[in-house]
Amino acid sequence: MAELRDAVWGHRCTVIIDGIAGAGKSELAKEFAKDWQGRTLIWIEAESIDAPGVLVDRVADWLPQEQAERLRQSNAAAATATPAELAQLLAREIETCGGALFLDAYERVLNRGEAAEPLNELLACLNGLLETGHLIVTSRRGLPFLHDAVSIAGGSLGGLDERAGAAVLGRLGLAAEPVELRRQASQRVGGYPKLLELLAARAVVRGLRQVVDELPQGTQAIQTYLLDELVTPLPEEQRALLAGLSLMRRPVPFAALTALSGQDDANTENLLAPLFLAHLVDRDETPAYRVHHLIGDYLSSTIEPEQQRQLHLRAANYYASPHAEVTQETYPEFLETFHHLCEARDYDGACSFFFAHDLDERLDRWGHARLLVEVYERLLPQHPEEPPRLSEKQHQGAVLGNLGICYQNLGEVPRAIDCHEQALAISREIGDRRGEGNQLGNLGLCYQDLGEVGRAIDNYEQALAISREIGDRRVEGNALGNLGNCYQDLGEVGRAIDYHKQALASSREIRDRRGEGSDLGNLGICYRLQGEVGHAIDYHQQALAIHHEIGNRQGEGSALGNLGICYWNLGEVPRAIEHLEQALAINRDIGDRRGEGNALGNLGNCYQDLGEVGRAIDCHKQALAISREIGDRRGEGSDLGNLGICYQGLGDAPRAIDCHEQALAISREIGDRRGEGNALGNLGLCYRHRDEVGRAIEHYKQALVISREIGDRRGEGSQLGNLGVAFVRQQRFDRALACRLRSADIFRQIQSPEADKPEREIALLRQHLGDEAFARLEAEVRPRLEAIIEEIVAEGRAAARPERSG
Repeated sequence: MAELRDAVWGHRCTVIIDGIAGAGKSELAKEFAKDWQGRTLIWIEAESIDAPGVLVDRVADWLPQEQAERLRQSNAAAATATPAELAQLLAREIETCGGALFLDAYERVLNRGEAAEPLNELLACLNGLLETGHLIVTSRRGLPFLHDAVSIAGGSLGGLDERAGAAVLGRLGLAAEPVELRRQASQRVGGYPKLLELLAARAVVRGLRQVVDELPQGTQAIQTYLLDELVTPLPEEQRALLAGLSLMRRPVPFAALTALSGQDDANTENLLAPLFLAHLVDRDETPAYRVHHLIGDYLSSTIEPEQQRQLHLRAANYYASPHAEVTQETYPEFLETFHHLCEARDYDGACSFFFAHDLDERLDRWGHARLLVEVYERLLPQHPEEPPRLSEKQHQGAVLGNLGICYQNLGEVPRAIDCHEQALAISREIGDRRGEGNQLGNLGLCYQDLGEVGRAIDNYEQALAISREIGDRRVEGNALGNLGNCYQDLGEVGRAIDYHKQALASSREIRDRRGEGSDLGNLGICYRLQGEVGHAIDYHQQALAIHHEIGNRQGEGSALGNLGICYWNLGEVPRAIEHLEQALAINRDIGDRRGEGNALGNLGNCYQDLGEVGRAIDCHKQALAISREIGDRRGEGSDLGNLGICYQGLGDAPRAIDCHEQALAISREIGDRRGEGNALGNLGLCYRHRDEVGRAIEHYKQALVISREIGDRRGEGSQLGNLGVAFVRQQRFDRALACRLRSADIFRQIQSPEADKPEREIALLRQHLGDEAFARLEAEVRPRLEAIIEEIVAEGRAAARPERSG
């Protein structure tokens, strides 16, 4: 203990407590933890950490609320963040609280082989970053990747001295034995606490002198000898109970023991009592029971594979039985069932259990995309040579499709597309037309996210054709609704309304009330975009009534949010806030993190309109925190853009530009062309307000190119309008007029409620130049209109090319 205290308080940030099993490494660390008064202590069983991102989440559980919230918000998805980046997050919070991270039994991680490398890298980086905080690791194996760390007792932890060891043996029932004999016994087992317990258990039966005389030479040999003597004579039922308990990943209550034993309470108690007295089972004050790592490792080498499989199945049944409903409090129990079914190699059962309890939908709603990725990947082969883990091709396709949805939610759209393409290939191979239609729809959503709306439409149209061929009206309605969303994105709102009305008719025909509510909501959005806000409100109120009737709280929140946006558009900001607050309350109540973030973002827009910019910024920051917490990269970019607009409103151009630059970087990283165009346009506005008109024009041009490439007609019209304003500033009136004329044409074609804006700008230009000069300008520009616009677009492409290639 003195050596450990000297190492830590001597400002050595990383300390390794190593030694053999049973040497008392954990006990020493726990005893030292009592010195940590007034500081934050983080104690984590290393075995429970599956990935670097999971470690960050577990650390957050131990931190003060404000810090924990900040760390969770900053924790990027494991699919995108490197171990080094996560180490920086951890170092910042450990340094802030001056605390210590204790990782117990790290050899369990090392035993995973190559799978341990990401965690090893994280710890190596953390070791190099800590200055005042501490990392304390217990392990039976050396950790050479932790350079310059202090290793207690020069690489091997020593046990208790002979006097202390003799006293421990006395307390363990051997007080009647001679003190000198107890000292000799302690010296023979190296004074290691767990070995002293096992020695005492054996000596109570055989006598201390006889046991000491029978001990072999060497600590490892003594350990094996004592466990052989204590475990081998046990009846089969007791060995099975002990083995089953060793497979549990956390301490468990007595009810788990009855499940593992297959006996009633009284018989289980009879089986347990001798194990507890023999120190083969540990019990805490809860009481909860567990097996020491030393004993667990010994048992793992003695359990036959089939017996191990059966014990995992019993553990799975135990965790599955207590809860009738999945909640945010109980879902870890359901995941333990999933874990034990996978360990029993019953991957089909694990898959069926997971989907039967709607864990995919619930964990997604609660923002656990990263956790879902780990779940789905466990059901898939880990390397190309491994055969499929799921026997049914249909299940393989479903898991791949859901994994693709997770990657899409995390902003990893190219990886999502890869998963959906594999799932699509499986559906086509087995002739699953319904699955084929679903995967085509998922691919369409990915391409829509990337701004490749034309490609998305192609996938949706294929899905629509399949749904009509097989007579699946629900899939047909989804495809029609998605096509409507695409044309809405393209600014062709009239065409979008036609598709949404077809989707609505389909939903009503098959009495799909949930689909009907969704279709009504989509129609409401379209009518709002057309400027028919009263009509939009009517649709959203119908949707709200349906969702309330069928108990779809998520749909209620969405409808209330859409009503809030409508009232905001009408300038009825207090009424908008009332509806958005209701939406926010529902989303928080049901744990819909994405919906919560959307409501906060819209509230931010409302407060900005009221001139309460500080309050608006607070809402957008909360929305940004949620996007980062759930790994929604696209949402993160949007929230940064909203913050940038707020800072621009405050006249804080540097902070506004920083936000838009971050949003631009995210959009380019995840391939979100529409987000990239929005960020470029926002940057153009910032530079124009700083009178850096040339720089503004360059950003507008690049945004215009993107709008054209992805077929975003509304965006194209808006960017041409922005260019028209900027060219007037440069007195390049030919270009200004050309941009405004084309903008007016586009807005008229798509029936945009903004159609009068470029017309007003043209009238202002006429007023500025005078009728005669304007007439000459118009006569010059109209014949060259197409050439002028194409010249501007070519300049935008040339400006964007070096940027994108870098």
